[in-house]
Amino acid sequence: MAKTYVLVHGAWHGGWCWRDVAANLRKMGYHMTTPTQTGVGERARLLCKDITPDTFVTDIVNHIVTEELSDVILVGHSLGGISITGAADRIPDHISHLVYLDGAIVESGQSGFSTMPPDIVAARRKLVAEEGRVSSCRLRRQQHSAFPRDTRSRTECGAGRHLRKRT
Repeated sequence: MAKTYVLVHGAWHGGWCWRDVAANLRKMGYHMTTPTQTGVGERARLLCKDITPDTFVTDIVNHIVTEELSDVILVGHSLGGISITGAADRIPDHISHLVYLDGAIVESGQSGFSTMPPDIVAARRKLVAEEGRVSSCRLRRQQHSAFPRDTRSRTECGAGRHLRKRT
C-alpha cells in the first residue's frame, strides 16, 4: 500500500504551492493530498478576524478525517508546522510521522508570533490595527526586508518566481 502524505502549506500560500512536489511524488506511487487552510489561497474569501491557529489545526484534522486517511505522514512548512503539531495531538491514531520542512515548532500555549523577532510582530499587529486585516503583499515586502538581502532570493514553495530579487 502506498504511503499517504498530507502536505500543509505555510502562511500566505495554499495547497497549490505543493503542486510540483505532489505531482512528482504521485509519479513515484505515493498518495498525496494538499489541503488549503482557511483564509488563504482558494479559501481567501473566508479570511476574517476570528481565524486562529486552532482554525488551521481543525482544517487539517477535518481534511484527514473526511478523506478517511490513516497512517498519514504529515508535512508542515513554515506556519504549517503549528497546524501539523495540533492535528497530531488531536488525532494521533491517524498519524504515523510528522515532518517539519522549515516549519514552526511552538510549545503549548505559544503562537507563531512566539518564534518571530519582536519588531516583526509589532509591524504585523500594526497592519491589522490599521487595515483590519493583514495584507499578504505588504507582509511579503516586510518579510524580505527582515532578512539580509543576500540570504533571501526567493520565498518558499515557489512563490519566488513572482518576486524579483532585491539588490
